[in-house]
Amino acid sequence: WVLLGIYTFADTAKVTITAQSGGSTNADAVKFKPVSQLTEIIIDNSLPGASSTGTWLVSGAADHFGVNSVYSKNIADTFTFTSGATGTFNVYAWWTLWPSRHNNVPVDIFDGSTLLDSGTIDQTSNGGQWNLLGTFTFSDTANVRITSERTDKSTNADAIKFEPQ
Repeated sequence: WVLLGIYTFADTAKVTITAQSGGSTNADAVKFKPVSQLTEIIIDNSLPGASSTGTWLVSGAADHFGVNSVYSKNIADTFTFTSGATGTFNVYAWWTLWPSRHNNVPVDIFDGSTLLDSGTIDQTSNGGQWNLLGTFTFSDTANVRITSERTDKSTNADAIKFEPQ
Protein backbone atom coordinates (compact mmCIF):
# COMPACT_ATOMS: atom_id res chain seq x y z
CA TRP A 1 0.00 0.00 0.00
CA VAL A 2 1.18 3.50 -0.87
CA LEU A 3 -0.03 6.39 1.31
CA LEU A 4 -1.62 9.02 -0.92
CA GLY A 5 -2.14 11.44 1.96
CA ILE A 6 -4.19 12.17 5.06
CA TYR A 7 -7.54 13.83 4.41
CA THR A 8 -10.70 14.76 6.28
CA PHE A 9 -13.95 13.72 4.59
CA ALA A 10 -17.26 15.33 5.46
CA ASP A 11 -19.20 13.04 3.12
CA THR A 12 -18.47 10.05 0.89
CA ALA A 13 -14.77 9.49 0.26
CA LYS A 14 -13.71 8.97 -3.36
CA VAL A 15 -10.45 8.53 -5.27
CA THR A 16 -10.39 9.03 -9.05
CA ILE A 17 -7.56 7.64 -11.18
CA THR A 18 -7.32 9.16 -14.65
CA ALA A 19 -5.47 7.48 -17.51
CA GLN A 20 -2.93 9.63 -19.33
CA SER A 21 -1.87 9.19 -22.97
CA GLY A 22 1.43 7.54 -23.82
CA GLY A 23 1.37 4.68 -21.29
CA SER A 24 -0.77 2.31 -19.32
CA THR A 25 -2.61 3.12 -16.11
CA ASN A 26 -3.40 0.57 -13.46
CA ALA A 27 -6.20 0.93 -10.90
CA ASP A 28 -6.28 -2.06 -8.58
CA ALA A 29 -7.52 -1.02 -5.13
CA VAL A 30 -7.79 1.86 -2.68
CA LYS A 31 -7.82 1.48 1.10
CA PHE A 32 -9.24 4.10 3.46
CA LYS A 33 -7.87 3.88 6.98
CA PRO A 34 -8.90 6.09 9.91
CA VAL A 35 -6.09 8.37 11.08
CA SER A 36 -6.42 6.98 14.60
CA GLN A 37 -5.17 3.70 13.18
CA LEU A 38 -2.22 5.31 11.40
CA THR A 39 -0.61 7.05 14.34
CA GLU A 40 -0.17 6.44 18.02
CA ILE A 41 -2.53 8.08 20.46
CA ILE A 42 -1.15 9.47 23.71
CA ILE A 43 -3.44 10.62 26.48
CA ASP A 44 -1.66 12.63 29.15
CA ASN A 45 -3.18 13.15 32.59
CA SER A 46 -3.90 16.82 31.79
CA LEU A 47 -5.43 16.33 28.31
CA PRO A 48 -8.93 15.54 27.05
CA GLY A 49 -9.61 11.85 27.52
CA ALA A 50 -8.25 11.85 31.08
CA SER A 51 -10.69 11.79 34.00
CA SER A 52 -10.57 10.90 37.66
CA THR A 53 -12.59 10.20 40.77
CA GLY A 54 -11.37 11.20 44.21
CA THR A 55 -8.36 13.38 44.94
CA TRP A 56 -5.31 13.33 42.66
CA LEU A 57 -2.52 15.81 43.46
CA VAL A 58 0.31 17.04 41.23
CA SER A 59 3.43 14.97 41.85
CA GLY A 60 6.86 16.45 42.47
CA ALA A 61 8.55 13.49 40.81
CA ALA A 62 10.88 14.02 37.86
CA ASP A 63 10.66 12.32 34.45
CA HIS A 64 6.95 12.85 33.98
CA PHE A 65 5.36 12.77 30.54
CA GLY A 66 4.00 16.13 29.38
CA VAL A 67 3.38 18.92 31.89
CA ASN A 68 3.20 16.84 35.09
CA SER A 69 1.87 13.67 36.67
CA VAL A 70 -0.59 13.14 39.50
CA TYR A 71 -0.83 10.78 42.46
CA SER A 72 -3.33 9.57 45.02
CA LYS A 73 -3.01 7.97 48.44
CA ASN A 74 -6.74 7.37 48.89
CA ILE A 75 -8.45 4.00 48.66
CA ALA A 76 -10.71 3.61 45.58
CA ASP A 77 -9.64 6.80 43.78
CA THR A 78 -9.53 6.08 40.03
CA PHE A 79 -7.85 7.69 37.06
CA THR A 80 -9.16 6.74 33.61
CA PHE A 81 -7.62 7.35 30.19
CA THR A 82 -10.18 7.15 27.35
CA SER A 83 -9.62 6.97 23.59
CA GLY A 84 -12.05 6.56 20.71
CA ALA A 85 -9.51 4.37 18.95
CA THR A 86 -10.74 1.13 17.43
CA GLY A 87 -8.58 -1.70 16.18
CA THR A 88 -5.67 -3.60 17.69
CA PHE A 89 -3.20 -1.64 19.81
CA ASN A 90 -0.20 -2.14 22.04
CA VAL A 91 -1.15 -0.27 25.22
CA TYR A 92 1.58 1.38 27.30
CA ALA A 93 1.59 3.23 30.63
CA TRP A 94 4.01 5.92 31.82
CA TRP A 95 4.49 6.67 35.53
CA THR A 96 7.00 8.52 37.67
CA LEU A 97 9.15 7.14 40.47
CA TRP A 98 8.84 8.37 44.05
CA PRO A 99 9.92 6.67 47.29
CA SER A 100 6.31 6.10 48.37
CA ARG A 101 5.06 4.49 45.12
CA HIS A 102 3.03 1.29 45.33
CA ASN A 103 4.45 -1.90 43.78
CA ASN A 104 1.09 -3.53 43.04
CA VAL A 105 -1.14 -0.90 41.36
CA PRO A 106 -4.40 -2.28 39.89
CA VAL A 107 -4.95 -1.55 36.19
CA ASP A 108 -8.11 -2.47 34.25
CA ILE A 109 -8.44 -2.28 30.46
CA PHE A 110 -11.90 -1.98 28.93
CA ASP A 111 -13.43 -2.04 25.46
CA GLY A 112 -16.41 0.19 26.17
CA SER A 113 -17.90 -1.35 29.32
CA THR A 114 -16.42 -4.81 28.62
CA LEU A 115 -13.44 -5.68 30.81
CA LEU A 116 -10.63 -7.05 28.62
CA ASP A 117 -7.92 -7.46 31.25
CA SER A 118 -7.10 -6.79 34.90
CA GLY A 119 -3.59 -6.74 36.25
CA THR A 120 -1.13 -4.81 38.37
CA ILE A 121 1.90 -2.66 37.68
CA ASP A 122 4.96 -2.08 39.85
CA GLN A 123 5.44 1.67 40.11
CA THR A 124 8.62 1.29 42.17
CA SER A 125 10.62 0.63 38.98
CA ASN A 126 10.73 1.52 35.27
CA GLY A 127 9.44 5.06 35.80
CA GLY A 128 9.92 7.81 33.24
CA GLN A 129 9.42 5.47 30.27
CA TRP A 130 6.74 3.61 28.32
CA ASN A 131 5.85 0.25 29.85
CA LEU A 132 3.87 -2.27 27.79
CA LEU A 133 0.60 -3.39 29.42
CA GLY A 134 -0.35 -5.69 26.55
CA THR A 135 -1.94 -5.88 23.10
CA PHE A 136 -5.71 -5.43 22.90
CA THR A 137 -8.41 -5.16 20.25
CA PHE A 138 -10.98 -2.40 20.74
CA SER A 139 -14.27 -2.18 18.84
CA ASP A 140 -15.71 0.47 21.16
CA THR A 141 -14.15 3.13 23.37
CA ALA A 142 -10.75 2.11 24.78
CA ASN A 143 -10.40 2.76 28.53
CA VAL A 144 -7.47 2.19 30.87
CA ARG A 145 -8.32 2.64 34.57
CA ILE A 146 -5.72 2.95 37.34
CA THR A 147 -6.96 2.50 40.92
CA SER A 148 -5.39 3.74 44.13
CA GLU A 149 -5.83 1.16 46.88
CA ARG A 150 -3.46 2.15 49.68
CA THR A 151 -3.15 5.07 52.10
CA ASP A 152 0.48 4.30 53.00
CA LYS A 153 1.66 4.11 49.36
CA SER A 154 1.07 6.43 46.41
CA THR A 155 -0.40 5.54 43.02
CA ASN A 156 0.74 7.57 40.02
CA ALA A 157 -1.24 8.46 36.90
CA ASP A 158 0.71 10.12 34.10
CA ALA A 159 0.02 8.96 30.52
CA ILE A 160 -1.25 6.09 28.38
CA LYS A 161 -0.19 5.35 24.79
CA PHE A 162 -2.18 3.37 22.20
CA GLU A 163 0.18 2.16 19.45
CA PRO A 164 -1.60 0.69 16.41
CA GLN A 165 -0.72 -2.80 15.22
